[in-house]
Amino acid sequence: MEKAFDIAFNHTQEEQEQIELEVQGQIPKWIQGSFYRNGPGLLKNSSQSFKHWFDGLAMLHKFDILDGKVMYQSKYIESNVKESIFKNKRIGLPEFATDPCISIFKKLMCTFTFCNPKVNIQEIENHLFALGETRLQLEIDKTSLESLEIIDYTDTSFSPVVTTAHPHVIDDNLYNLVLSMGPLNFYKIIKYNIHDKTTKTIARIPIQKPAYIHSMGMSDNYFIIAHYPFTSNTIDFLLKNKPFIENFKWRKNQKVKFFIISKETGKVVHKIKADPFFAFHFINTYEEDDSLVFDMVGYPDAEIINSFYLDKLSNLNDKLQESGLYRFVFNLKTKTLEKKEISRETLELPRIDERYLQKKYTHTYAVGVSKEGNKQFYDQLIKINMHSGKTHIWKDPDYYPGEPIFLHNHDSIDDDDGIIISILINITNKSKGSKLLFLDAKSFTEIASVQIKHSIMPGFHGCFVN
Repeated sequence: MEKAFDIAFNHTQEEQEQIELEVQGQIPKWIQGSFYRNGPGLLKNSSQSFKHWFDGLAMLHKFDILDGKVMYQSKYIESNVKESIFKNKRIGLPEFATDPCISIFKKLMCTFTFCNPKVNIQEIENHLFALGETRLQLEIDKTSLESLEIIDYTDTSFSPVVTTAHPHVIDDNLYNLVLSMGPLNFYKIIKYNIHDKTTKTIARIPIQKPAYIHSMGMSDNYFIIAHYPFTSNTIDFLLKNKPFIENFKWRKNQKVKFFIISKETGKVVHKIKADPFFAFHFINTYEEDDSLVFDMVGYPDAEIINSFYLDKLSNLNDKLQESGLYRFVFNLKTKTLEKKEISRETLELPRIDERYLQKKYTHTYAVGVSKEGNKQFYDQLIKINMHSGKTHIWKDPDYYPGEPIFLHNHDSIDDDDGIIISILINITNKSKGSKLLFLDAKSFTEIASVQIKHSIMPGFHGCFVN
């Protein structure tokens, strides 16, 4: 019998022309739109393998849902990285944890020209973007999934930069964190206008040793940067023959520094220290009375990144690092920070009802690791009440689920009155492929699913476009 790892990760996916999928159960007729998901479609070719889950060649999946029916298609993102891999039949460009470059010049040039946005996909003012952590992003045709235009929303053309794949979007403006590297390093908050394609630098914070940062927080009046003690000497990116992430080192005796930045002035108005931890994702940030509230999935250190190396994922004796769900409350008057543990469930890829971004909300949805499983990978879906900590679990031992996306029911107010959709992969029988699951968000029970004949590799983030 094939191992779960081999079924889930140890294969190369074929592109799929649009086909209609068989529906089991009944999909609510009010769900009308397209669900897009981004993530790796290739982690190895005939001669080489990437080293890490975050390394793969980007593939998009699209599910068109209309009148209870579902059409599906998939496509590798057209880019210079895809062309290099398929044409040369080798992995020749640097990725998150794999770097075949031996030339310093080539390594430097790749920071300006390399394009493989495989982390997220997001709609901005009727434009669809595939997003990654490197300089170049791609606009994607909503219907064909063809690449349309390369986008560089960073504010400098002359220094290596790293960004996040989680911009905040308000109307036609995209806000994001950019790390600009050089003799001097800066965290920058930028605002990119989708229509006139201009970038404005809102905040500029000098930093000696930058941290690896996957997302930032944003409320009505503030930005939040979490500077974790997982930092780098930026000269090492060029001088040391290491993949990107291996230039960062966990410094256990250092605190986390939160930079709270005024959206109006671009100035750091508060700098707070907290006990060391690491996080990929801010879940939500909002202001309440005299406090700034921000919720995060936290880890005791950055070991979770090592958990996603493929040799560890393939080893049943290796377990994912445990995480927890935490709420931070910063009193803007007394300048005190309180940390609350909401849940000890190990979870990731958190999502909420997006109508409640920057507002007080009730529920977080995520993938999780069950207590009775082998804890090798995420094997359940979780719903957590942010006020009571009450938890609902959905699990099928034959499947690994993907990021849950919440679809609200018409004009409902409650952020669990709707449907959760998630892509699942069968890890016990390769012939059963994958399926798109529909859960009632309130009861957290299955109401429908559609079967895909082939296995869809576990991926990252998605979006639903009405």
